[in-house]
Amino acid sequence: MVDEYYYDVPFYARLTKPVVIASRWDDPELPTRDNWRKEVFDAARFDPTLGDQLLRPLDKLDALTCGAGAVWFIAPPAEAARVSALAGATRTFTDQRAELWRAPGRVCP
Repeated sequence: MVDEYYYDVPFYARLTKPVVIASRWDDPELPTRDNWRKEVFDAARFDPTLGDQLLRPLDKLDALTCGAGAVWFIAPPAEAARVSALAGATRTFTDQRAELWRAPGRVCP
């Protein structure tokens, strides 16, 4: 998920593992706001290792495509340009609230 959390997606997609969320986790204002980011950020403090795996920096989105398999991204339309800049990314769905993108895995240094 890119800079947004879509609560219904894991349920309807029948995901069995937590999703990776790319956002601005280093924002100093994050702990002062009562929203989904603070909720997830606070939860990660209980399991820092898992938090490091799942809460990824938004400015390193391209690193998520390092590997053999394709990666799916769901993002608000405001982040479409960021996702479309990923090598080989193709949009597979869009509406007013979200866009679904697929990017192929790639070899990274």
